[in-house]
Amino acid sequence: MVEALLTLLVFSGVLSFIVNPLLQRSRGSTSLSDDLILKNLQQEKFNVYAQIKEADFEYEMGKLSYRDYRYQRQELMQKAAEIIDEIDNHTNQTSQISETASRSEPQNSNCPECASPVRPGAKFCAVCGTPLGAQEVCAECGAENPRGSKFCGYCGEGLVTV
Repeated sequence: MVEALLTLLVFSGVLSFIVNPLLQRSRGSTSLSDDLILKNLQQEKFNVYAQIKEADFEYEMGKLSYRDYRYQRQELMQKAAEIIDEIDNHTNQTSQISETASRSEPQNSNCPECASPVRPGAKFCAVCGTPLGAQEVCAECGAENPRGSKFCGYCGEGLVTV
């Protein structure tokens, strides 16, 4: 009886050990992390650049005719441009999401001058009249930065005081 129970436990443990990675892989494949997607795109770009270098080398060595070389290089350059566009789109989407999340966070709930409480979204302190929140606007990207900043925290451009 004990041997049968022990055999059943070992069998179920081995079965779960084998099946668990298969189930996790099928669940996780639909939602890859942003970093993994970006890393894969960067690797694709690197591979296409390597193929372009290889085509250049084969043409210089006389293994490819000019017509074949020109066609192959044009196709690879088009593929590289598509990958770069995809990387840019992915990077812009993730930066917009993080920017939206950072802007939606509530600002300080106390005035920096008199420390009295202020309501979220207020532009001025109701007690002392001190301007609140982000006061420096980037002329390049339009991002708001903390008062007193000299350069934009998003793009590095010099700031204009509002």
